Amino acid sequence: MKLMNSGEMAGVISEYADAVSGRAASMTGLEYETVVMHGKNRVNGFVQAGSAHAYYENLKNNTLIKALGGG
Repeated sequence: MKLMNSGEMAGVISEYADAVSGRAASMTGLEYETVVMHGKNRVNGFVQAGSAHAYYENLKNNTLIKALGGG
């Protein structure tokens, strides 16, 4: 359980989320943000649109799914 909430795991999650954010930004030229936080049992990371324009572009084109390699 300690590994899932460790600083090392936060670093791994941050690197992965930054890579996804970078791919999404390079696909669209828009800003995407990375958020990493420590939950009760594990580190959580996610990528979100950094602007309203990026938000609606993601809704229309599924940019974040494509940046994950799923579309």
